[in-house]
Amino acid sequence: MKRLAGSVCCLAMLALAAGCEPTGKPPKPKAGDVAPKAAERASGTSQAPGFNDGAVRADARALRWVADAAKPTPAIPASPLSAAERSFINEAAGIGLYEVEGGQMAAAKGMQPAVRAFGTMLVSQHRAAHGELQAVARANGITLPINVEADKRSKLDRLAQLTGTAFDREFVRVVGIADHEAAVARFTAAGRDVRDPSLKAWIDKTLPALQAHLQEARQLPMLPPG
Repeated sequence: MKRLAGSVCCLAMLALAAGCEPTGKPPKPKAGDVAPKAAERASGTSQAPGFNDGAVRADARALRWVADAAKPTPAIPASPLSAAERSFINEAAGIGLYEVEGGQMAAAKGMQPAVRAFGTMLVSQHRAAHGELQAVARANGITLPINVEADKRSKLDRLAQLTGTAFDREFVRVVGIADHEAAVARFTAAGRDVRDPSLKAWIDKTLPALQAHLQEARQLPMLPPG
């Protein structure tokens, strides 16, 4: 028994000398051991996963980027019509009003059946085109003119004073050929310049009709001056 007690005593003394508690618990950290770990974490140099401040900041930026990318892209409003496009819409409307009124006059006063038929066709097709242009204008907040422009009104007034072959001849020369040549040239130029899709589509649809009107007018019988 004395030998056993002495052995236990020796073991205890050895444990104390090594800095360990005899209970088997890990040694208490010395005062100088705590600071490096804390400083390591504070400076972001710790190699332990999840404790590197630089990595945490990078992860936060990545998460923000993902969140921003997930947001729906706001719709880009359509560009408003340019001043030139607005001007052309009003000019085209004036051309249409003039052609309709000139066509009505030809349908009523024309001496030749071909002139009356041509006038009736102008009324029908230009009314349809004007209605489609009205939709484009309304979508862009434009109010179309309702009266023929002054220079075109003077042409119609001169035609109204004519009768018989004189009327047919002047109508074909002015409304049928000269004014359609001018309209085709104007629409061709506008078709190259406009950017609004709906207006461009209307021009692309209307221009071939104007070209057909011009071709038909050139085939009408040109009566000699009376």
